[in-house]
Amino acid sequence: MKGRYLTFEDRKRFESLHNAGVPLKVIAKTLGINLSTAYRELVRGGDGTINERWSKNYSAEVAQANFVVSISHRGGKKKKA
Repeated sequence: MKGRYLTFEDRKRFESLHNAGVPLKVIAKTLGINLSTAYRELVRGGDGTINERWSKNYSAEVAQANFVVSISHRGGKKKKA
């Protein structure tokens, strides 16, 4: 999966694995991403709360919305005419 962004389907799979209690290391290997990417994704989709297993809650919808906002802010400065 090198060189591409996580899709919404990837994020839904991440969410289901995370909610099932699968460790991030295994989730990263399953999705073919780096462990640091998995940690960043957990932050991107987190709502700031902790679940009963003392891990951060994750939502694929929140992560996707934050990703779309992040992409819209990228790019160079516009040139003045």
